[in-house]
Amino acid sequence: MTGQVNAVVLGGSGAVDERLAPIYQGPSKGLVPLRGRPAVEYVLEALRASSAVHQIALAGPPALLDHPCARLADIRLAEAGTIVDKLTAAGRAFGDGRKLFMASCDIPLVTPEVIADTVSLCPEESVFFHPLVAKAAAVRGFPEHQWVFLKLRDGPVVTTNVAILDPEWLTRRPDIAQMIEQLRRHPVRMALQWGLGFLVRFKLGLLSLDYCERFFSDFLKSPVRSAITAHTELAMDLDRPEDVPMLEGALARQAQQSSRP
Repeated sequence: MTGQVNAVVLGGSGAVDERLAPIYQGPSKGLVPLRGRPAVEYVLEALRASSAVHQIALAGPPALLDHPCARLADIRLAEAGTIVDKLTAAGRAFGDGRKLFMASCDIPLVTPEVIADTVSLCPEESVFFHPLVAKAAAVRGFPEHQWVFLKLRDGPVVTTNVAILDPEWLTRRPDIAQMIEQLRRHPVRMALQWGLGFLVRFKLGLLSLDYCERFFSDFLKSPVRSAITAHTELAMDLDRPEDVPMLEGALARQAQQSSRP
């Protein structure tokens, strides 16, 4: 894909994440401190420094939007409604029709270069693009992390915390929000709508990337695309207390590399 995108950073619902409760009980994972800085600040700085990003919106609870690091965003959106509601609101606020680079607030290892490369992989015609990470890259980068792999004929992969979407498509398809919410709340029930053939292929590890693209493009009546990358930074997020030392170690290594002449 050529040209720049606008970015939307999703900062959580304001509820305490029970998995992180032993170390953090605040309203957003983005505010978990890593090497003395909130996780979301690393994400915002990477987006701000990326040549592929035009403007940035930050959506989240008041504590996140009022934090000093929120100054790195051009637009602040109060946490309300579904994820699709937030994306639609961001698209309206930007008002220029550019595609939206959606990212979670807890992927602090992402870099400007990784963001630019991910945008370049997104086909112009796609309305929804979701990059994946190859198992080999994920295990090589963080062998101790509790990865959950999706079996494809192309090889096992990890889903990531980013996607690139067309905001006009979201506006034209108000049913998308309901579909995503159903998938989140009732994944088995939603998967049954995709048919027995899809479920059998999924269970047997016979799904291919090409098949999934064609299937979901037909299901959504719009071009859906994906790509397998080695960018583990897109998938390494903050879900458990044990993720903190792993992320801090990786951030320290990044800082050392950037300081070398």
